[in-house]
Amino acid sequence: QKKWKVSDDILWIGYLDPRQTDMLHLKDDEKIAAKAYFITQVSKLINESRSSELVSHGEGSDSDSEKDLNLFSIFGPSKRQRVSHANGTERDIANDALRCAENEVQSYLLATKGVSRKTDIFAWWNKSKTSFPNIATLARKWLSCPATSVASERVFSSCGLVQTAKRSRLLGRNIRNQVMIHKNLSSLNMSIEEIVAEW
Repeated sequence: QKKWKVSDDILWIGYLDPRQTDMLHLKDDEKIAAKAYFITQVSKLINESRSSELVSHGEGSDSDSEKDLNLFSIFGPSKRQRVSHANGTERDIANDALRCAENEVQSYLLATKGVSRKTDIFAWWNKSKTSFPNIATLARKWLSCPATSVASERVFSSCGLVQTAKRSRLLGRNIRNQVMIHKNLSSLNMSIEEIVAEW
């Protein structure tokens, strides 16, 4: 019998809840994979923010005073020099981002050791967002996802009311339009007759 398995690349999201960082529900190999993904995600965030800072501050462009004034400098750096400089800079940024991510994750895991299961995670993150700015950004992104499918279930229910056995030949766009009207009729402030007239 096959058991449902969570994909390894989303297990790391559990680390964003400071009450769950012990990850007791995972096996050892899953914990290692989840922590590696967690560090990778923090590293990507740091790398993206630093790369955008370099572009916005114009770093890497030479001013006239810094250039060597020789015969070939008037043509600018060769293509080979530009590529090697860009690759070196990107590699340095990525390595530095990875080190910073590892340090931030380690500090975060140490800080969350004593967090009670009854702790309000929103209050905890509000207090700790300056200590772990990159992880806080990820927490804001991933912990704000709704954990319910009620809205989509309501739409499916409305679709079931529109498409019945006697109305099985309705086109998809007509079903969509009727469900949209049904769901938004109260906010349109129009009667059905006015909607049909405008349609």
